[in-house]
Amino acid sequence: MLRHTSPYPEPPRLPLTTANEPSNKHFHLDPSKQNKHHITSATLYTLPTLEKTTMAANATEFPYSLTITLPLPSSHLSSSALRTLEVDTELSPFVQRDLELVAPSASTPAPEAGKMEIEEGEKSVLKTTYRATTNRMLRVAVNGFMESLGVVLGVMQELDVDVLEMDGVKEDE
Repeated sequence: MLRHTSPYPEPPRLPLTTANEPSNKHFHLDPSKQNKHHITSATLYTLPTLEKTTMAANATEFPYSLTITLPLPSSHLSSSALRTLEVDTELSPFVQRDLELVAPSASTPAPEAGKMEIEEGEKSVLKTTYRATTNRMLRVAVNGFMESLGVVLGVMQELDVDVLEMDGVKEDE
């Protein structure tokens, strides 16, 4: 039997049946008890709610979240950053991380105006979403990610030919 280990109170357990089998159990509350709600009779049905339950459980298990959007000059650089960063998985079971490439929106600032033209629909924004059980775990995970991201961007700036050409540095110098 599973034990309840959540810090939240355990929900009450009611006898439920499947949707095809109506329950013969009826609930009767005495109207003289001054309850706001009184039920004379009810039949309980259960429907498949696995997806909703999973989403609700995920929201309560990982209540702290942070989304980082990093616009990069090209989809080539953003996909390189994604491939490099997704190799290091989160070690803690108390933290979840999702990395994805998205197209820049109107609210996303340009990496540096005039440096490089981004085609419409090109996925040049690295979007990282962190979810954690505590704010401390979120802070620790994001700090580690920022260090890794700093290394990746530093290497791109030093070694990527496209970035060097954007900065006006020529190979023969």
